[in-house]
Amino acid sequence: MSSSSAADGAWEGRYVNMYCKCGKKAGIRISETQKNKNRLYYYYIENACGSFLGWCKAIDSSDRSQGSEFEVRQKSVATDLFEFKEEMLYMKREMMKMYNEIVTIGGKRECLESEIGSLKKLIFICLIAIMMLFTLLVMLLFKGNRGL
Repeated sequence: MSSSSAADGAWEGRYVNMYCKCGKKAGIRISETQKNKNRLYYYYIENACGSFLGWCKAIDSSDRSQGSEFEVRQKSVATDLFEFKEEMLYMKREMMKMYNEIVTIGGKRECLESEIGSLKKLIFICLIAIMMLFTLLVMLLFKGNRGL
């Protein structure tokens, strides 16, 4: 576990909650790279959507170089807009999948209706054959009874 002094980074203050594309709350980590040593950043906790979301900016920090509340809100709105666009693209893809499924099901339905029509014809022919056999049997029985 590493420790650092307060001079290494301005960590005081409150930070805006960020959410990943899947809707889960992002976590906050400390950068360990040389370029951004001890700088706070948002990350996706489950790493399902990637890992880096953006740099943390305190909303009530005395350090004005981190940005005003308006900038923080603007970034939050921009993030929300990005997430909304991503969600819309996801919904469009899902809608296309559903449309393709509907087309596939429609084709299967037409095939089943054709098979049902063929089965109805076959049943009708079988009923005619049974009636003819029954009539022939009755005729043979009457003929056999006359001879006695």
